[in-house]
Order: sequence, then C-alpha cells, then structure tokens
Amino acid sequence: MDFKSYLTVECHLSDLSVQAYVSDVKHFLTTFKADCPSEGHIINYLHLLNKNQFTNTSIQRKVSALKMYMLFLKTKKQQPVPDVSNMFKSNVTLNLPKLMSNSTLNKALDYDFLNNKHAARNRLIIGLMYYAGCRVSEVVNMKRSAVFSNHLMIQGKGGKERMVPICDALQSRFKTYLNTATPSSTYLFPSRGGKAISRQTVGSILKELKMGTGITERVTAHGFRHMFATQCLEKGLDLREVQLLLGHSSINTTQIYTHLDKSKLKRTFNHCHPLS
Repeated sequence: MDFKSYLTVECHLSDLSVQAYVSDVKHFLTTFKADCPSEGHIINYLHLLNKNQFTNTSIQRKVSALKMYMLFLKTKKQQPVPDVSNMFKSNVTLNLPKLMSNSTLNKALDYDFLNNKHAARNRLIIGLMYYAGCRVSEVVNMKRSAVFSNHLMIQGKGGKERMVPICDALQSRFKTYLNTATPSSTYLFPSRGGKAISRQTVGSILKELKMGTGITERVTAHGFRHMFATQCLEKGLDLREVQLLLGHSSINTTQIYTHLDKSKLKRTFNHCHPLS
C-alpha cells in the first residue's frame, strides 16, 4: 500500500486533503532526497519553511502531512522513524497571511504570458484568484455553467455555493479566453483528457509568472485571495459582505483580514480625532 492509498482507504480523508498531504510530503522528500525523515531533516525543513515565509497555517498543514507520513512508515512499512512529537508542539496565536506588495500585485496582474499558448487561460486563472477571491480548488474545478453574464456561481468548501460579481477587468479576461477556447468539456479549464486541470498546473503558472516578471517576493495562489479580501475591506466593504464573497462559514475566519493593514484605521483616526 502506498501513502496515497493509505490516506484514502485507512484514514478516510477527502480527495482534496489527500492531494494536499501527498503534495506536502513530496515537497519534503524532494527537498531532502530522503525516503525516511530523520530528526535533523525535519528541524531543517521547519527552518526552511519559516525562512521562505510560509504562514503558520501552511506550516501546520505540512507538519500534519509529515506526521501522517511517519505513522504510515511505522505501521505499514515497519520503518524506524524518529520520535519528534516535541517538535510539533506549537503555541499558535493569530495566523496572519503575509500580503504581497502592491507593486508585485500589479506586475502579476499585468503579465501577459506572451510566450505561452495558454496565455488567455493563465491570465483568467490569475484574475479569478484576485478579482473574484477564488481558492485554487474552486478555480480548477469551475464549470462553464457557473459563468453568467455578470456573476459567477462558485462552489466552495462543503459544496456550498456563493455568488460573486464579475468586475470589468475580469469580464475582459473572460471574453478573451472564451473567444479563443474551444468548448471540449464541462470544465472551464479542461486538461487534454477533458478533466479539470490540476492544482500543480496552477503552481506551474505561478512559477512562470515569477520568472517572467522577475518578482522576488513569494507569490502564492492564496496570496491573491488574501489581497482581494484585504483590499475589499480597505475600500469600505462590510465584513459580512466580504465573508459572503470569500465563502467563509464563520465570520471569525474573515476577521483576520482586519488585522492585516492598520493604515486605513490610522488615517481615519487622525482625520476624525477631535485633537487632530
């Protein structure tokens, strides 16, 4: 039994969780070229994740994947694994996502992918993550039937649907893509076999974007969603409205974005304070 089958059959994890855990473990194994993690490998890996500015949430998920992998090696492969339980004791407070700078965001949105035959598709994918605040899973699994003239019906976590308006900038990207893409599948972004493209395809798009623009900051798919949420709040949208646009079940999840940028609060305070 391989690790993926173990997660699916014995751990009863969802397809998305299995994909994420397998991807995280693959990242670890390719980083250190080690089939069985040692204590030193894991310590160095945690340092590397911090150095590369992964959020606490991302690090926790990668740690969970490693713990599952070590349990798999121990119980199914009878391989010795280090006792690293103390390494995973963390004092987690507020997990704030790191925002990309406005200059990086503008470079990413302006990049045209001219040397890529999927230029229109790639620009629309970037646009969906920023202009509509979509998760990667929502983008890759989006159906053509979810796209209407002025809004999207996005199927989020747990099968919950939400409506998000299509702004002018996103409308333009849709028009360019739909005029060049031949409908060959129910999916908006089909692979060669007609199925949905993978999350890894989106990762490759972001790598090409970084190389093409010379961006040095860390750019992630979720980073565009963070920028969408933060800038919506900065422009004056109500927290409940942003919650609906993001598809968060709890407003507590949306509330983290109120901690990201204090500049608006400072400007408002200085403008309205009686002694200002």
